[in-house]
Amino acid sequence: MKYFLFFLISLTNFFLFSQVEKQSNTNKEPNNNVAPSVNGKFNSVNNSNSTYLGTQPVATDSVQFKNDAKVSKAKQNKDQATRKSENTEKKSSQLNSTYSNYSSVQKKAKTQSTQRSPTEEQQSQINQLAEDMITIDPNSVEANIGYYEAGNYDIKRSSYIDNASKISPNHPDVLKYKVANAIILQDTAEAKVNLNAMAAQQVLTPEIQLYGQDIVQSACGNSILITHGFMDNYGATFSQINNTAHCDHDLTIVSLDFLQSETYREVLKQKGYQLPTNEKVDVVYLKDFCEKNEEKKIALSMTIPKPYLEPLVPKLSPFGIVFEYRASPERTFNEVEYCWNEKLNKKSIRGYSSPTSNSLAANYLPAMFYLLNYYRDTGQLKKQAEMEGEIEFVKQKAGLLQKKKGY
Repeated sequence: MKYFLFFLISLTNFFLFSQVEKQSNTNKEPNNNVAPSVNGKFNSVNNSNSTYLGTQPVATDSVQFKNDAKVSKAKQNKDQATRKSENTEKKSSQLNSTYSNYSSVQKKAKTQSTQRSPTEEQQSQINQLAEDMITIDPNSVEANIGYYEAGNYDIKRSSYIDNASKISPNHPDVLKYKVANAIILQDTAEAKVNLNAMAAQQVLTPEIQLYGQDIVQSACGNSILITHGFMDNYGATFSQINNTAHCDHDLTIVSLDFLQSETYREVLKQKGYQLPTNEKVDVVYLKDFCEKNEEKKIALSMTIPKPYLEPLVPKLSPFGIVFEYRASPERTFNEVEYCWNEKLNKKSIRGYSSPTSNSLAANYLPAMFYLLNYYRDTGQLKKQAEMEGEIEFVKQKAGLLQKKKGY
């Protein structure tokens, strides 16, 4: 119990986030085979002047008319091309400006530390800007992605992400939302195809894939794994669908992000989960969800922001790189140690050196401190020294050394 109490105290200081008709001229040439007459009479072909006269061009207005028409047509085509180019540039400028504003509002909505759902003001802005983009250019990939995204995973907007896919099938956001839409509709085969496409294009990087593997390995023994954002949700789902991590029983991955979808919530209800009545997915929603489903055994991703986890601290204990939600800890130190040494690849710690791996590495710290205290209190000095060295390495890698001691 004293190790758990120490963990609770240190836990409150930790949490890393989270695309002109041709005009034909039919003027006929005059017949120049007949020579003009002298004194008003036509000369015969034997007239001595006929040869000379028959070879001269006839001065009429038709030649000048043809030249003028060509010049006029060329000018018309040039003017049309200029107007088309100007309209295209204007449309592009309008779309870029609107998309920039849209992205700014979406970023603020997605990086809130206390809720996944946009605020009412943010949702109103998002809706209007998404409508504007569709009005400006309904055939642009940005407009179609934006309109789908603005619906917060509303499957009624699936046609827009399909439109975007026809325009740019390998666009990272197209693949991301095709995966989301497939998961919500329980289409595992479609989700797998697009997850693998994301992996092939390095959108789902090896670091994220391996981290997702460790999340699933850590969550085995639970019925629910709650995720928060892209890396933990897509990484864990990729691992689960491709069987790079295997659990002895079913593990349901519940995405706080996807919970904004009415269809997704209905699917979970059909699986027997109790859901809060509040439609806004926030700190209160998570607490209510955990309380309603506690008997099913819940694991929470450590990428979930601190404000979500603080109300749950009394019932949280680290296991691998998840927090298990229990009325009281069930795992023994031997199980925690076995998970650490035998089940986790821990590639985010020493396998990669990248901003992604650096940020993910810190999520291994709670279990590391948990084990350190055990080694210290049981006099296992060699293991204690090894763990102290690893903790310092991870803290330096994650940029935590300048912070106060502990978490």
